Amino acid sequence: MSLRDPSAPTGPRVGAAALACLLALVAAGVAGWGWGGADGDGPQGGTHVVALFVGQFLSILLLVLSGFVLPYRWRTSSVLGPLLVGLVGADLVVAGLGYRIGGGSAAGGLGIAIAGVLVLAVGASTVWLKRRARARRDDVRAHGAAVAGLITEVSTSESVNNVPRWRIVVRFVDSAGDTRYWVDHRTTYSPPAQGQQVLVHYDPANPGDKRHIVADY
Repeated sequence: MSLRDPSAPTGPRVGAAALACLLALVAAGVAGWGWGGADGDGPQGGTHVVALFVGQFLSILLLVLSGFVLPYRWRTSSVLGPLLVGLVGADLVVAGLGYRIGGGSAAGGLGIAIAGVLVLAVGASTVWLKRRARARRDDVRAHGAAVAGLITEVSTSESVNNVPRWRIVVRFVDSAGDTRYWVDHRTTYSPPAQGQQVLVHYDPANPGDKRHIVADY
């Protein structure tokens, strides 16, 4: 009996994740329409109350199911965080439109939509900073000094969406003969082993700058 690697994504799961995002947007629109006209008076008010509760219930249900729908390799703060932030921002924008269509005030609908745009801006800036850090690491690998290092500690005390988050300490000696330690935090099912030798890249002009240190493992 073979065991499938839990970190390997599957086509149906990726499709289900996209469908969950679409349904969450629909739920936001339904809930926003309900918020806009849920005064509770008469048939129209009752319809809006139903829409409000259906939209909110569907949103909560999708949030709970996302932990089972998303591939395991997506259940990390670097991937899942921006995804959920983007989804919340898009939900607020759609809810703002639904609020206005449902009879709510233009100011209220605009306020909800603006809040969504701000959330999207925060998510986009976070992704940009992460890409900038990745580009910096690639530059150090391409142009920095490289020496042998040793992993002296591998420990974990928490997890992100059931994926262990590890504290990894790497020791290396720079070109000046100084012993340095670099601490990395990584969310993965497959951490390196303590005592493992690795290749460490760093900036020889400033070997103490931890932003310009990266180890290959």
